[in-house]
Amino acid sequence: MARGFKSTSAGITCGLDSAELGLIRELLGDVAQLLEDDVAAPESAETRDPLWALTGMVPDSVAVHDSDDAVVQRLIPTVASSDEAESEEYRRLTEQDLVSTKIGHLKSSSQVLERSPLVLDTAEAVVLSKGLNSARLALAERLEIADEKDAEKIYMMVDYTDATTDRDQLALVYNFVSWVQESLMSALLKRV
Repeated sequence: MARGFKSTSAGITCGLDSAELGLIRELLGDVAQLLEDDVAAPESAETRDPLWALTGMVPDSVAVHDSDDAVVQRLIPTVASSDEAESEEYRRLTEQDLVSTKIGHLKSSSQVLERSPLVLDTAEAVVLSKGLNSARLALAERLEIADEKDAEKIYMMVDYTDATTDRDQLALVYNFVSWVQESLMSALLKRV
């Protein structure tokens, strides 16, 4: 039986087995790869400019990326604004930094989960919580969870013997990641 995260005098520890940690690492890697493949800035002379790379801003001549993938849209949302030009400008100035930060959290989280024994300090646990949140959002989007009613149906899937479809399997993973994230947040709150 899986044992989640808990706060101890040594740090935040985890009782997940290697297969469970492997599943989470693979999921984090998949989400990072999705962002890298779908949102990475196009390779042009302008985007290779070291100043643009340093600031994370996209030159005016490079269009703001609009992904067709619902997961990417959920992870990198469009700024809500009644002024479309203002929204595009804000996204142009911040999108690459946001994408880089999310990818960094996902990759760092995956790496930290390779440790044995797994003991995290508070800063590492915060980064892991951000990585898990991105993975959970990606799963929620693939499961088409739009409201509380949809979520309740997914939460009912708790036994792998009942999982007969790919969606059921995905629901099990979603519920597991949600539980892991909840245990991590509980451990973090005990350290504050």
